[in-house]
Amino acid sequence: YTTTPPPHFKLQDDGSIQAINALRTVHGTQYQHGSIAQIIYVASGSSIDWTYGALNITFSYGVELRDTGTFGFLLPADQIIPTGEETLAALSALLRYIENHVYASGGARTVAPCLHRVGLFIFSLILVIVR
Repeated sequence: YTTTPPPHFKLQDDGSIQAINALRTVHGTQYQHGSIAQIIYVASGSSIDWTYGALNITFSYGVELRDTGTFGFLLPADQIIPTGEETLAALSALLRYIENHVYASGGARTVAPCLHRVGLFIFSLILVIVR
């Protein structure tokens, strides 16, 4: 593992700022952003490392649920829909950032091939929220 930021850290960081700002506007939930090693704990060989390194997906993130330590990964039913609403807002903002500031200028390694993966994830998320 390393705490050294990756070459695309500025792009990733700017994208995460857009995402958490959009998320906050939905229900006022405050999120932190930064590398996992800085915010949560040092970990190596994560799926984020793999998608960034092996699949060349520049915008590889880990996101924790909105809980502040009371419920962990098992949110109460009344927090599931608000979490989905916030997540959708965050992902929409991130995609707009990628489209407007990165993809249009050719600034990322392989943004275009990875956008369909993000789109499929969002579609899956919407299906879960609607149910």
